[in-house]
Amino acid sequence: RIGKKDEVVIGELEIVPELLSLLSGPRTIRLLRAEKVELKEAALSIPERMRKGGETVELRRLVLLDVRLQHSALKLQPFDVDARMGDGLQVETARIVTSDGALKLLVDPDGSGKTSVKLEASRWRLPLAAAPLVFDSLKADGILSGKRLELSKIDGRQYGGTLQGSARVDWTKAWQVSGNAVLAGVDLAAAQQALGRDP
Repeated sequence: RIGKKDEVVIGELEIVPELLSLLSGPRTIRLLRAEKVELKEAALSIPERMRKGGETVELRRLVLLDVRLQHSALKLQPFDVDARMGDGLQVETARIVTSDGALKLLVDPDGSGKTSVKLEASRWRLPLAAAPLVFDSLKADGILSGKRLELSKIDGRQYGGTLQGSARVDWTKAWQVSGNAVLAGVDLAAAQQALGRDP
């Protein structure tokens, strides 16, 4: 359990150190593996509140299995994370996959502060509580830079039609989402029904 209000609860934890690092140099963990990880929404701000300084510990690989995020605006399926880490806890690559395999997200930083993001999904429900639309298929490519995500290309199939567009998500001060989309051939009655509205 981590946090004053159990913001993070871990069912099983495995830590595999680099044995030579125990003798000299920075302490290094070869693998940190956690299963049955429950995160409350408040856990997302823990890294920002952590004290800086002190002895550093390096991490080479982080594996999180069966992660469940409790969030007021999102209804995410349980997911797994496999991340390769570099010096200074910088993510080199990360793969996030929902337990049902419906969503795959690949995150690949380029070293200059920008991160390539690729998303692929099939039979995936949008995790927004207010808009639980289902995509038959979805692909998106973009760049994450700081607290801004630019999805320059979004292609999807849903409710018998297609979606093409782009989006920008910015959470520098408050969450802001903008973008454009072109829908073609979408069964609007089915989409309205998914949103809990009468067609």
